[in-house]
Amino acid sequence: MLMSRSSAKLLTKVEEYQCRTENWLVDRQVLKSQSDYQKFVIVCNIRTGSTLLSSLLSSHPQVVCFFELFHRHLESIPFSVPGYQAKGNRQDIVNMRNADPVQFLKTEIYKPQQQKMRAVGFKLLYPQCRQDNPWWNEPEFDRWWERVGREPSWASAKSDLWKYLQENTDIAIIHLKRKNLLRSKLSGLIAQTSGKWGVGATGGIGTMASKIQVNLDFKECLSDFEAHRRMETEADEFFTHHRKLDLTYEELVGDLYATSQKVQNFLSVDQHSLKAKTQKQSKWPLSEVITNYDQLKQNFSNTPWHDLFDE
Repeated sequence: MLMSRSSAKLLTKVEEYQCRTENWLVDRQVLKSQSDYQKFVIVCNIRTGSTLLSSLLSSHPQVVCFFELFHRHLESIPFSVPGYQAKGNRQDIVNMRNADPVQFLKTEIYKPQQQKMRAVGFKLLYPQCRQDNPWWNEPEFDRWWERVGREPSWASAKSDLWKYLQENTDIAIIHLKRKNLLRSKLSGLIAQTSGKWGVGATGGIGTMASKIQVNLDFKECLSDFEAHRRMETEADEFFTHHRKLDLTYEELVGDLYATSQKVQNFLSVDQHSLKAKTQKQSKWPLSEVITNYDQLKQNFSNTPWHDLFDE
């Protein structure tokens, strides 16, 4: 029997207040807590399956997996974890995150947790919370930010989050990538059109009722593919000295069970059957979505990207 929407909302509220109460008791040392858990970060680009992976890990009873804590909206924090709904809009917490991201991480995320918790982490996109002026801020990539908004500058923050993560090699890194960057690009266009980015994200979840059609520029695609691979390579080099698990979107959606087991082993948590709240966008054939598909495929035929068109 399907649960009604009102019943689901009520259960969500009950869970929120129960978890909030437990967190309050832990913070005040009424409940026993511990800090001997595996800290981790899911490092990735958009449209790589990170929302699916975060949702899966959030269903594990020994894992706390936060969403995009350093999302470009500076007026709130999308914790997307039961018990943190009120904190997401608390001005003092938001101000701490914006002014001193490392202190925020230590105080609100990598803090003492309930004894049952064995892994705590969050999702971090390459452009988020950067104190430097990355090369993707050059005018050449302005088109990336036209619909979604450019990532804010963190240059005035008191601490450098990325430097902290690099220096603390006890933090495990899950580096999530996507092999088919053409599919990734189309997924981004669909999300922008529908406004549905996934669980925890602005716009929430949803699928396209009808397919969109796009005309893609060869030179722009080539530039984007090269740029995305450069971002991946730089992240690999940045976390060279960390214990790291490389995953691909294709692995995740191709064998959810096996990949879930691999991730749980990496985080040293008990094996559980994980469930995701997110929904996969409709996967239309490339030739039905890209209006200039044949010409684009021909243009890429003698490039390292020719296999992106294999369906």
